[in-house]
Amino acid sequence: MKSQSQSREKRGSNGNKAASKTKSTPNRHNSGSADPAFRHLSRSTGWSWPPHPLQFIAWFFLLLFNVIYHGMAVPVLPYHWQPAGYIIPGIIIAFHVITHLLAVTINPADSNSLKKKRRVMPSFDRNLHAHVIENSHCYLCECDIGLKSKHCSSCNKCVEGFDHHCKWLNNCVGSKNYRYFIMCLASAFMCCLLVFIVFLYIDIVYWCNPKLLHPDVVAAMLGPKELVSTTDISSTLLGTVEPIKMLASSIATPTQPITEVLLSSSMVPSVGSSIDYHNGLQIMLQPVSGIAFFCVSVLFTILLLITLGLLGHLLGFHCYLMLRNLSTYEYIILKRDHGKRKSDVESQADAVKEAEHAPCCKYNLCKCNRVMPSTEDIEMSIQNENKPGRLAVMCTRNTQSSPSSPRRSEDGRASQSH
Repeated sequence: MKSQSQSREKRGSNGNKAASKTKSTPNRHNSGSADPAFRHLSRSTGWSWPPHPLQFIAWFFLLLFNVIYHGMAVPVLPYHWQPAGYIIPGIIIAFHVITHLLAVTINPADSNSLKKKRRVMPSFDRNLHAHVIENSHCYLCECDIGLKSKHCSSCNKCVEGFDHHCKWLNNCVGSKNYRYFIMCLASAFMCCLLVFIVFLYIDIVYWCNPKLLHPDVVAAMLGPKELVSTTDISSTLLGTVEPIKMLASSIATPTQPITEVLLSSSMVPSVGSSIDYHNGLQIMLQPVSGIAFFCVSVLFTILLLITLGLLGHLLGFHCYLMLRNLSTYEYIILKRDHGKRKSDVESQADAVKEAEHAPCCKYNLCKCNRVMPSTEDIEMSIQNENKPGRLAVMCTRNTQSSPSSPRRSEDGRASQSH
C-alpha cells in the first residue's frame, strides 16, 4: 500500500511539473494557433523589427517639407527675411529631430520586466486566466509590475505608465518617453505652422504683387549697398547675360553711386512695365514656369494645412488629458464605460416606452409604468364589471327567500354537490 501511494504522489508531482512547464514555456508545435494579437518576441524600441509603414511616412514628409521649404520658399523671400527664414525653422526642426529620436529610442518597458532576459514570449491562454494582468502580476512577462503598467499587445511587453502605442513612432508611449513625445509633437506643429505661413504668403503675393517674389528687385527698390552689389536682375528677368551690376558700374559717376543708378527707372523696371514677374522663378535652383511654381506652392499649402489639422487635434487632445491628469488608456476606458452606461439607460427607457404602449391583459391596466397588473387590480376590475349582475342576483335571492325550507335545503345540497 505504501509503495502504491508513493507512486501516485510521484505521478502527481510529475504531472504538476509538466503542467507548469507548459504554462511557463511556449508550445512550439501549437505556435501557429497562438493569439495573433501578441507577438512572440517583445519589441525593445521603435527601431525593432518589423518597422511600421507610418514610421517611414512620417520621416518622408519631414524630409520633403524641409527640402521644398529651403529650396523653393526661402529663396523667393526678400533678402532681409531670408536669415530668419533659415535660422528659426532650422532650430525648431533640429529640436524636433532630437526629440523624435529620443521618443523612438527610449525603451518604456516596466523596470521589473527589463530585468528578465529577452526570450520568446508565451501565448496567452484565456482558459487559464481572464486577463493578462491580475493583481499587478503579468502572466506573459511573468513578473510583478506597477499599478499603471499595462501589457501592450503590439510590443508584447509591459509598459510603465502606459499611455498608448504610437504607430508613427513604432514604439509605446509611457512615463519614460511621454515628455519627449509631447515635445516632438509641439515642435512639429510649430514648424508646420511657420512653413504654412510662408507658403501662404507666397500664394497671396504671386497674384497680388509678384514683384515681391524676386528678391533682387526688392533689394534694388530698398537700396542697400551690400545687397545691390550681388544682384543679377538681367539673368532672371531681362534675359541678358551681362549682370546689371557691371552695366551700372560703367554708367555710375563719383557723384552718383551704383545704388542710385539701380534705383533709376531706366535700370529697374517699374510696376507698369511690360515684364511679367510671374515668370523667372526657381525650384531647387531649376527655372520653372510661373504656373508650375504656383501649383507646387498651393499643393504644399494644402498638405501643410492638413498636417496642421492632424497635429493640432492630437496636441490639443494630449493637453486636455494633461489638464485632466489622465492617460490615453484611462480616457478610452472611461469613455467605453460611459458608453455602456448610456446604452443601458437607453435600453431601459426603450423597454419602459414599449411597456407603456404595448397591449397588456384584457383589462388594459398597464399604466403608471407597470408591466403586469397586480392581483388587487384584477379583483377590483372583476367586481366593477360584475357589479350590476351581482345586485340582480341578490335581489332575486331576497325575493325567493319565502319558499319552504326543504326546497332551500335541496338547493343547498345541490350547490354543495356542485
